[in-house]
Amino acid sequence: MAAAKILVVDDDDVTRLTLLRILQLEGYEVVGVENGLVALEELGRCIYHGMIVDIKMPGMTGLELVEKVNKEIPRLGVVVLTAHGSFETAVQALRMRVLDYLLKPATPEMILASIQRALLAVDHVGDRKSVGELKMDYPSINKNPGQENFEQTILHLSNGVAIDCIRRRVTWNGDSVHLTPAETKILAILLANNTLVVKHQDLVEKIYGYKEKVEESARILRPIVCRLNTKLRRVTRGDNWIKNIRGKGYLLEIT
Repeated sequence: MAAAKILVVDDDDVTRLTLLRILQLEGYEVVGVENGLVALEELGRCIYHGMIVDIKMPGMTGLELVEKVNKEIPRLGVVVLTAHGSFETAVQALRMRVLDYLLKPATPEMILASIQRALLAVDHVGDRKSVGELKMDYPSINKNPGQENFEQTILHLSNGVAIDCIRRRVTWNGDSVHLTPAETKILAILLANNTLVVKHQDLVEKIYGYKEKVEESARILRPIVCRLNTKLRRVTRGDNWIKNIRGKGYLLEIT
């Protein structure tokens, strides 16, 4: 069964990357955007099953976005995740039929449980159910054991850079660089593990499907990462994204 597609709307790059990693490792297809206007463009372009949205963002607030979305996409399961929670916004969100309201920092388990409830609430029904009406014995619509949707990554950064692993390109300020399939896989895997070191052997296995020794894995990856870094140097603040941790692997750090 196809993975559920989730839109993450948060103006903080680190938060978007963290949510992307949590949801991708659970098997979801995830797109991250930095504000409500870009979110509306995405929702008009693709079919999404769920959305995680912050409240306090520049321009359109999260609740303003939800209000607009309710009129156009009533079957979208919405979860609010905010560091600026209040009784007033919680009541307002529930009146808008938001399926869950979480406060930052939330654990991965809390986030996954909330998005699962939101998806169940709109599964096979014409409208959203309230949380109290949910029956938790539905089969999961997002589970694909062992599947990692790293190449389904689309991430919009707050500096205008967009990383699109589906179309194999990085765009910024009207310019773009195109990536090879291997370069795309490396970037997508590192994105899903932002700030964590990914071992040479693990990268080779995920990209090519076979295991190699540490030295041979590093040798295979070295020219690919070198070409990728050359391309990323053209991107706004992209010249220092990928770091080589000698003898261990590679680390991507977008801050």
